[in-house]
Amino acid sequence: MEPAAQRPGLAGNPYADFIRHANKMCADLQSPVTKITPEAIVTFVTTHALLIDQAPHLVRDSLNALNKQVRLMGEPYQKAASAVDVVANKIANLPLPLPKNFPITKSELSKISTVCSKWRAVHVDYINENKLPLNKWFKDPAKAVAFLTLPTVRDHVKHLDFTSLPLDEDQLQKVLENCPNVTHLILYDHNIKGDFLKNIRNVPKLVHLSITECTQLDDDSMKYLHYVPQLLELNVGGCDQFTPDSFCNLEHVPLLRSLLASGCLKKDALQYLKFVKALRVLDISLCRDLVADGLKHLVHVPHLLELILSGCGSLETDFLKHLAHVRLLNKLSLSGCIQFPPESLNCLSQLRLLRWLSVQDCSQLTTLQFLEYVPLLHALNIAACKPAPDSLTLLKLVPGLTSLIMTYCTNLEPESLRNLHFNSNLIHLDITGCGQLSANSINNLLIQMRALRSLNMALCKQISHVRREQMKREFPQITII
Repeated sequence: MEPAAQRPGLAGNPYADFIRHANKMCADLQSPVTKITPEAIVTFVTTHALLIDQAPHLVRDSLNALNKQVRLMGEPYQKAASAVDVVANKIANLPLPLPKNFPITKSELSKISTVCSKWRAVHVDYINENKLPLNKWFKDPAKAVAFLTLPTVRDHVKHLDFTSLPLDEDQLQKVLENCPNVTHLILYDHNIKGDFLKNIRNVPKLVHLSITECTQLDDDSMKYLHYVPQLLELNVGGCDQFTPDSFCNLEHVPLLRSLLASGCLKKDALQYLKFVKALRVLDISLCRDLVADGLKHLVHVPHLLELILSGCGSLETDFLKHLAHVRLLNKLSLSGCIQFPPESLNCLSQLRLLRWLSVQDCSQLTTLQFLEYVPLLHALNIAACKPAPDSLTLLKLVPGLTSLIMTYCTNLEPESLRNLHFNSNLIHLDITGCGQLSANSINNLLIQMRALRSLNMALCKQISHVRREQMKREFPQITII
C-alpha cells in the first residue's frame, strides 16, 4: 500500500501536510534525543481537530502510528498520549468510505457490519481471523471476485474458503493472481480441470491447501506443490484420480504437518511418507486399494499424533503391528476395519499416550479387554460393536474417560449401565439405538453420574416420551436427547 502522503489526490493539500507532520513526529520520537515535547504533540492534534473530523479516513493510518509511538514514550508523555488517544478512538470505529463502483449491495454490507464491530472497506480481517467461508456474504461469485480484487482489499486477503461458492476457473485464477498474501485456500467440488493447480504459483505464502472432491484435475497436478514449499496442511480427500506416484510430489513440501487423503491413496502410495517426516496428522480413511502391508511405511513418520484408518479394508489382518512405529499417537480411528481379530488390539500396548479411540463397526469386537493398554483414554467409540453385557466392567480401566459412544450396541442389558459408575468423569454419553435399556437403569445412571452433561438416548424404545421429559426436568444440568 502506498504511503498516505503519496496517495493520489493528497499532494499539496492540508491532509498531506498533516500526514507529513505526523510521520515526521513518529520518526523524531524514535530518536534517543528527540526534540518533540508532549506539549507540541497536544497542540498538533488539537489544532487539526477540525481537519480530522472532516476526513478521518485520510489521516487514520498516520494518526494511529503517532498514537502507538507516543504510548511507547512512557510517563513524561502521558498527557500527550491521552490527547492523541481521544482522537484516535473517536475515528477508530468509523467505516472507511467505499471505493467507487463498490460491488456489494447495502443488504450484504449490513450483514458484514453486524458481525464485525470494527468493519472496514477491507473487512477481510474478520474473515481471516475466523476462517469463515465466503458464501456467508456472497451468493454471486462475480461479486466475490470483484470485491476480493479491489486495490484496497486484495493485499489483506489471507483466508479464501470458496466452499459452496461456485466460481469457475477464470474467476478463481483472477482472485489468485490478485491476492498474493493468501495463506489458506479451500476448494470443494469445484469444476476445476487439467493443470489448474499451476495457479498456486501466485500464492507462495500458502500454508493450507484443500481441494477435496476436485476430481477433474490432472493426475499429476500435485507437481505444482513445488510453488508452495511452506505448505503445512494438504487435503486432497475424494480426488480419486490421483495415481500412487502422484504422491511422490510430497518431496516439495517437507514441512507438511497434516495430510488428509481420504479415498484417494492406492497401492503403495504410502511409501512417499518418507518425504514428510514431520507429519502429525494422517487421514487415509476409505483407501480400500492399499497394499496389504502398506502401514509399514509409518516408520517414516514417528512423530504422528493422529491416524485415521476408517474403512481401510484391504490391509492385512495383523496391520496393527505397525502402530509400533508411531508410539506418540494420541488419536486413532479403526472404524469399519472388520478384518482384524479382537486379540490384535493387544498392539495398542505400544500406544500408552492414546487419548481418543474409535472401533466403530468392528463387528468382531466382543470384549473391551484392550482397555488395559490405554489407561489415559479420554474418548471411546464402540458404536455398532457387540461387547458382552458384562464387559463394561472393564471401563474402570480408563477412569479418565469423558466421552463414550455406544450407539446400536444392541446386546447391552439394563444392568450393564451400573458398570459406568466407575467413570465418574464421564461428560458425554451416547446410547442411541440401545433399545433394550430400561428407563429405570438410565435414571439410576443419571443420579450417579454427577459430571454428566450430555446424554443421547434417541431410539431407545423402552423410554417413553413422557419419561424422557420427566428426566429433562429432574436433571436440568444435562442436555438429554
